[in-house]
Parts: sequence; C-alpha cells; structure tokens
Amino acid sequence: MAPGGAPREILNDVAVADWNPAGTDLAVVHVVGNRFRLEYPIGTVLYDSPGWISHMRVSPDGRSIAFLDHPVYPDDRGSLWIASAGKRARRLGGDFASTQGLAWSRSGKEILFSGAMRGPSRSIYAVDLRGSMRVVASLPGSGRVQDVSATGDVLITMDDISLGIRGRAPGERAERDLGWLDWSIPGAVSRDGRLLLFNEQGEGGGEHYAVCIRGTDGSPAVRLGDGTSEDLSPDGAWALTTRFWLRPPELWLLPTGPGQPRKVLPMGLENIVAAGFVPSGRQLLVIGNLPGHGTRAFVCEIAGGALRPITPEGIYARKSNVSPDGKWVVGIIRGGDARVYPVDGGPPREIPGKHPEETVMGWTADGKSIYVSIFGRRPAVVYRLTLATGARARWADLNGPEDNAGVLIGFTVLGWDDHTYAYAYSRYVSELYLARGLR
Repeated sequence: MAPGGAPREILNDVAVADWNPAGTDLAVVHVVGNRFRLEYPIGTVLYDSPGWISHMRVSPDGRSIAFLDHPVYPDDRGSLWIASAGKRARRLGGDFASTQGLAWSRSGKEILFSGAMRGPSRSIYAVDLRGSMRVVASLPGSGRVQDVSATGDVLITMDDISLGIRGRAPGERAERDLGWLDWSIPGAVSRDGRLLLFNEQGEGGGEHYAVCIRGTDGSPAVRLGDGTSEDLSPDGAWALTTRFWLRPPELWLLPTGPGQPRKVLPMGLENIVAAGFVPSGRQLLVIGNLPGHGTRAFVCEIAGGALRPITPEGIYARKSNVSPDGKWVVGIIRGGDARVYPVDGGPPREIPGKHPEETVMGWTADGKSIYVSIFGRRPAVVYRLTLATGARARWADLNGPEDNAGVLIGFTVLGWDDHTYAYAYSRYVSELYLARGLR
C-alpha cells in the first residue's frame, strides 16, 4: 500500500504472507486446489505441501524462506523447513507433536521456533542452516515465538490452552463433561448414542496420541491404543484409527471389547485427513491424497479393493458427511462452498441456503436435511438445513462449560438419533512477554 493510499488486492486464498527486507516482493502461502504452496515471489512455487504450511518468514538477506510444514490439517504436529530459489526445500528440524511460531535470528544464521516433542507444552529451539538444533529456553507452558528484534530481544506469547468435550446422551436434556485429561477431542458417537470415541492428544495422550472410549453417561474412559480416533463401526465393536506417524499412514481397527487389532488394506495415500464407515459397515470413506495429487474423498471395501474416488481433487469431506442410506457425500471446498456428491458417480447437487462460513456437521436421521454451524465462537448455533428447499430451523445452542472464560466451541460429532451429540471446546488464554538475554 502506498503511503496515504487505499489498500489494493493482490492475491486470493493466501494463508500467510511476509515481505522481503527490501519491501519489494512478497512470499506467500497460496492455497490452490486444497493444497498449500509456498511462492516467492508470487507465482514462483518453491514448495508444495501435501498437508498445510504455517508461520512462514523471509530471511534477513531475502534469499531463504523458513516455514512450518504440518502433515494433516488442522493438526499442528509438524517440522521446520527451509526453501530457497533454485534449491530443493529441505527439513531442518524433525517431527514435533506441536510446533507453532518462528522468527529468524538477527544475524540470519539461525531460526528460532517453538515446538513440543510431546503434548502442547512448547519450548524454544534454535536451528542453524545445517540443521544443528539446540534448546534455547524450556518454558512452563505453551510458548510461541512471535518475532526477534534487531537487538536480539524475543517476543513470545505464553498460551494456556486446553481442550475438553461436552455432550448430550440419549433421553437426556442436559449436557455433561465427557473429556478426560488435558486435550480431549471427540471422534464419533455410536449409533445407539451410548458410546463416545475420542482422542487424547496432550501430555497424557503420549507421543502418538491415545484412542479412547467412554459412555456418554459419563462412565470411566478406556484407552484402546495409539493413533487418531476416526469412527466407530455401525455395531460399535470396532474403532477405526489412523497411525499417522507411519509413512505412508495406515488405517487400523481396534476392538472396543475383546479382540485383536486389525490393519485395513494398504491405502497408498500420502496423507489421510479423515476416515469413517459407510453406513453399511462394509465400506470406508477415506479423505486423503495420493502422492503428487490434491486431497479428495475415496470409497473402498474394508475386505480389500482399490480406492475409488467420489469427488474431484481439491474436494474433501468429513467422515460424518455420508448420508444415512450411504448414497451421498457432502464434499467441501476450502473456503466453505459445498455440494452433495453421489457415491456411485454422477453430477453433484447444490446445497441451497448454506452459508460459506458454515461447517456441515452431519445428516438428519431421515436423510432429508443436514446440520450446519459456525464454530470458533460461543455459542455455536446449530441449524437443521433442508436440502430440498434451503429452509433452516434452529436445533441447538452449544455453549460450553459455565466457566466460559476464553472458551470457543469446536469440532462436533452427532449421533444417529437427531438428539445425541458431543463437541470439543477450547479454553485459550494468552499473555505477551519480552524475553531478553536468550542465547
């Protein structure tokens, strides 16, 4: 923007941007077809991520870009990378359970960033351009590096963050708390509404997270194993999980009662964003991408068989987006636009009345309507949206706990009875600090 002038639009669908030191060129993280691309200058692609990119900064000499690459959106598990024109992007700092915030040192010889090997409590690290890493400061909470001044002072935010779950059981009107430790995220509710599948992704969850179940009546939690909680089988006997730390990632079935874990057929996907059971229980809906391709929704037989794409590249879905009869899937374009895609092939249907900022939570039991809401606020108002007409009716208000300081409403899973649900709520309080003398 010229001094005194009005702002001018340069590029749409930009997640992160940073000027070079001369102020002549922008580096951007450009979202194209549901993939995150690092461009510097705009139009010159230095890196194309199969996951997502955050906290990108240009070096003091303007020659290199440091950024954080995360395998699965919106999980902040990831690593530190560097890219330069004419060179292949390379990883400088390896797999952290959580990583957010970075800045170049004033000399440009090191990059400071925040990361946690386990849980959300991040410390400050420094890494040089050869990849030699050291701990700069161990912090008592979840710290984030924001910037480094010309004199070497470091601007840091200290974040007090936790995730909990609240839900409503069959036949009950009041919600109850269904979280367990410090970072509980709902995965699915069983068809009868009496069982909740969820993840523990904080300190108590361990390096590879913990897959857990508990009754929606508040009965004690049971740990099933490692991985990301995806879905419950129609009979509630199996929990579908992703072993995200493997390359390529793998889908596994963990028994909710007696039995042994089972690996699902090889997927061959570079990343698995989400997965769930098709209502028949014989097929899976898998959202991910093949190497070199964009994210899309696939269907596959549990017993074996090839992945069959049901949406174009750049269209993703949630595991709850399959209709009760298994014939339709709500496909979503990043930015909020959505259509209903036939599982057996054919042109998609429009969704009248849906607002771009609304998230599709799932289907009504009769398959004639969908539930939509806007998350990241409190309360999150849930509407029932009729697919044939676009008419909407207010269904529920998700408020979180009574002590609601710093609370926002997040990811929600629904039962099959138009009554039962469970949702994540975050409690986020942040303070700003100036750190001097860090070496």
